[in-house]
Amino acid sequence: VNYDRCDAQLVKVLDERAQNGDDDSKAVLEALGREQQKRLAAATDKLKIVLAAGDPMRMEGAIVKLGKEGQIDEPFLLLLEANANQAKAAGAAGPAQLMMKLKKKAAEEKDRNSGSKEIRLLRKLLREESSEEREKILEDAFTPRERILVEGTMA
Repeated sequence: VNYDRCDAQLVKVLDERAQNGDDDSKAVLEALGREQQKRLAAATDKLKIVLAAGDPMRMEGAIVKLGKEGQIDEPFLLLLEANANQAKAAGAAGPAQLMMKLKKKAAEEKDRNSGSKEIRLLRKLLREESSEEREKILEDAFTPRERILVEGTMA
């Protein structure tokens, strides 16, 4: 089973079949559950490494390192978001903001290693909640840049 290609609809169909006695569907659901637990444990280990860095700047540095190593995945991003939501619900605004900042940095690093510029732009736009910020992102993406040359070089 290729875990990354499994979506909620597949799980729903497998669950219905498993409830109707299909042993193969039960086996696939169990395999998906084991893989999910494995990925969550790996994400937790990565988060521990990031938090062990101490101050926020070093935490971001740890995320950049994870990004360069290709270790930022959806479970890691979801774990950061879950921790932010949990901190917010507990009334800890500072830690919640830090977790969201780390999630944003992690998503940017993940995007940096993925596909084309167009895909990165789309992902950045989809993550942004503010329409004003989305507009700024689009303006920045489509504004032609003038080449800056070092003095004494030829154009």
